[in-house]
Amino acid sequence: MIGAPRIDLLGNVADFALEITAIEPAAPAQNPLISYLPLRIPLSGRQVRNLIQSHRSTIIDVTLLRLPSPDVYQLIKS
Repeated sequence: MIGAPRIDLLGNVADFALEITAIEPAAPAQNPLISYLPLRIPLSGRQVRNLIQSHRSTIIDVTLLRLPSPDVYQLIKS
């Protein structure tokens, strides 16, 4: 609607934490060779309102730390 009043959907957003975890889709459920360190970013309501803008997409790009198991770099003496 042209000229319709905007509704502030983020006005009352509370503080929260953005948490991202990952697993390799092809990894076995028990003892995967690669694990990822989860990411946790605490955000205040003010930070969220500053990050997210009306009528725009918000993309958060992260890099998770890979944690290889000891079996990945196992040296075998021949």
